[in-house]
Amino acid sequence: MIRRTKIVATIGPATGTDAAIAGLLEAGANVIRINASHGTPELRARWIESVRCAADQAGQPVSVLVDLQGPRIRVGELPSPRELTPGQTVVFAPEEVARNDEIPTTYADLAKDARVGARILLDDGLLSVQVVRIVVPRVEGRVVDGGTLTSHKGMNLPGLQVSAPPLTDKDRDDVAHAVHSGADYLALSFVRRADDLAELRRLVPPTMKLVAKIEKAMALEDPRQARDHGDADARVDGPPPPPDPRGSFGRGERHSRRHGRRHAFRRDRRGRLSPRGGARHGSHHPGDGAGKHGPG
Repeated sequence: MIRRTKIVATIGPATGTDAAIAGLLEAGANVIRINASHGTPELRARWIESVRCAADQAGQPVSVLVDLQGPRIRVGELPSPRELTPGQTVVFAPEEVARNDEIPTTYADLAKDARVGARILLDDGLLSVQVVRIVVPRVEGRVVDGGTLTSHKGMNLPGLQVSAPPLTDKDRDDVAHAVHSGADYLALSFVRRADDLAELRRLVPPTMKLVAKIEKAMALEDPRQARDHGDADARVDGPPPPPDPRGSFGRGERHSRRHGRRHAFRRDRRGRLSPRGGARHGSHHPGDGAGKHGPG
């Protein structure tokens, strides 16, 4: 039986050693994710090389996915954790000009993109603030869902057209390093339309696979994005987009599965799927084979 569910394991400083990476593969990881928000290009290149060596030694197919940072839309540095209570008034301001008890943000265009009545979600949606007034460059809001806010938590702007480009200058440098290091996949954050992926596609060789991270509901409104320029969609944690009426995973999951079968499987005379043979090294599509762990 072929295990169709694949396991993506993220490595970082605590799991970036040769022994730890080998342990992840032994535990059943099929894809190793490397977050380009952390570490240096040189460190990430060493991790990729370590993954290749571990995969060769284990004799199992493993893919490497480099997750690009994308635009930084986060809370800035807070002097100390802040307790937000429902009904409380708070003010967001770019970190360069934030003063007193204002909440600093890394996104300078927040006031440009926000609108009265919209919600700002913080810390994966655990906290929320409704916008009540905009005085550029500040945004005033009323806390709806309270809790403790700490530095560098993510900010999500559901239903708003974010003007920041999904591909930053840092991302472009990281793309070049990932290609040079032999990564299999690149994941792009905050994809909104097919053109976002098209821009990334122009920077990579045709063999490089692209993953569109669905973090904005408007991404589901452009069905061309994965079909024309990408190879898979990924729903991320935190505040989800509206559910796809065609299924809990929707178009992205079916698209990924279709590509996985094309690269990894063949059909016998009865139409059953079986793994293609001939794998010789550890760089393969995430859909390839079940590895030595059998069904899952």
